[in-house]
Amino acid sequence: MRFPFLPVDQYTIRLARVDDEVLVLVVGRRAARAACPDCGRWSRRLHSRRWRTVLDVPVGSRSVRLRLVVRRFFCTEPACPRTTFTEPFPHLVGRYARRTARLERLLGRLALAMSAEAGSPIARTLGIPVSPDTLVRLVMRIPLPPVPPVRVLAVDDWAWRKGHRYGTILCDLERRRPVDLLPDRSPETLAAWLSAHPGVQIVVRDRSEAYAQGIRRGAPDALQMADRWHLLKNLGEVLERYFQTLRLPPMEAAPSPPAAPVAPGPTPAATPRATPRRRALEQAARRQRRRERNDQVRALHAQGLGIREISRRLHLSRVTVRRYLTSSTVPGTGPRRRRPSQLDPYRSYILERWGQGCRNARALYRELRALGYPGGRSRVAEVVTALRRSVGLSKEAPPAVRSVTPRQLGRWPWQAPDRRSQAERAYLTSLAETDAHFARVWLLAEEFAQMVRQRRADTLAAWIDAVKQEKVRPLTGFAHRLEQDFQAVYAALRLPWSNGPTEGWIHKLKAIKRMMYGRAGLDLLRHRLLSCT
Repeated sequence: MRFPFLPVDQYTIRLARVDDEVLVLVVGRRAARAACPDCGRWSRRLHSRRWRTVLDVPVGSRSVRLRLVVRRFFCTEPACPRTTFTEPFPHLVGRYARRTARLERLLGRLALAMSAEAGSPIARTLGIPVSPDTLVRLVMRIPLPPVPPVRVLAVDDWAWRKGHRYGTILCDLERRRPVDLLPDRSPETLAAWLSAHPGVQIVVRDRSEAYAQGIRRGAPDALQMADRWHLLKNLGEVLERYFQTLRLPPMEAAPSPPAAPVAPGPTPAATPRATPRRRALEQAARRQRRRERNDQVRALHAQGLGIREISRRLHLSRVTVRRYLTSSTVPGTGPRRRRPSQLDPYRSYILERWGQGCRNARALYRELRALGYPGGRSRVAEVVTALRRSVGLSKEAPPAVRSVTPRQLGRWPWQAPDRRSQAERAYLTSLAETDAHFARVWLLAEEFAQMVRQRRADTLAAWIDAVKQEKVRPLTGFAHRLEQDFQAVYAALRLPWSNGPTEGWIHKLKAIKRMMYGRAGLDLLRHRLLSCT
């Protein structure tokens, strides 16, 4: 039996025991001498031997235990303060370790891929008994990759607890990987990190003034660049506050071809649905089985058997046997009686409205409630569905109008005009024709959004001047803040960098936090995020 992780020129290996659960290997060093760890002098004088048991990577479903024959030597250097020393097992196991180095690497990668609480039972299933606390310690022992010189840095915040406490994530945009996590988003913390890592030339950030101050203090020569997504987000927030002051009318839905009118006829519940041949055959087979069972029950009862004995022989409940004996016909073979419904007095009204073109179950339900209908909406929906199937309509017709919220309307400038639907374009045209101030605000907002999408930095100053000269109230404050942060906004429209990769790593960080139920500290989060890259 060969074990590639144990070189035969350095170790002696023999099989001690193997069973269904454990494989025990006895391992010893081949070298006849060892070097003192203090003075480095080689010694052959043997002091004693002892056993040392360590756990290794399992083989199949069996745990592997290595029983190491550890020798202790005398140090032959008179001036050395160490009298005896123990021989090492290089590349196999460390001092005082109870697991081999490769097993610790495996457990460390397992703990990185999932939480310690989830990794512990999986490791036990593989034959590696380990506790969640041990997995956390193994993750913390993994050395973090060194921080390379960063030229283009992205700065963004992430939530320890949303709305209460935030941290900062730093990413190298050229390598598209995170480089560090900071415990807060204060200017002092960011400035200290930038001072300790010189060489940053471009810093991409959101519109936060705290980050701007930290960059000016820690890297005064670096070019600050605003993130384009945050520019559009700030514009949407300004528009949303403005639209909240308006009374937005509902938007008409896209026109659809009218359905053919249906003449009043029998009630929907009495209209039979087309039954496939297979379903008809299955129903006929069930009726035949009930007739046969009825004959068996009556035949056994004619022989003098009681209900309990018939129930035991035919594997039926006593209630079912009694129903067969007391019924004049075979139970379950006749047509089902339709139960009375609270909707029965209103069926004629539903058919009348259906013939007038009403296809919306919610609208019909509201009308019926006004007429005194005491039932629920689901029964009305069932009737409308039956009518819709009778004329070949697959789904409910869309409502004639739908409401538009200020939040939705504030995000419309984010998308290109050619991606809007016909109803949305008609809605904006109607608003612009009825409100000249809205038309001017919307025109300027779309100009800014198009400028950001196409990265036309040369038109930024002209746009700010146009807003200030015309004094368009919702956008004047927004333009003033752009003017205060002009260099960063101008760089955002000129350079290709963005915080997109940073947002992806923030989602990764959120997933890590959720796997640990949000109870991880900064050191563990940093290790798990930076070690998985």
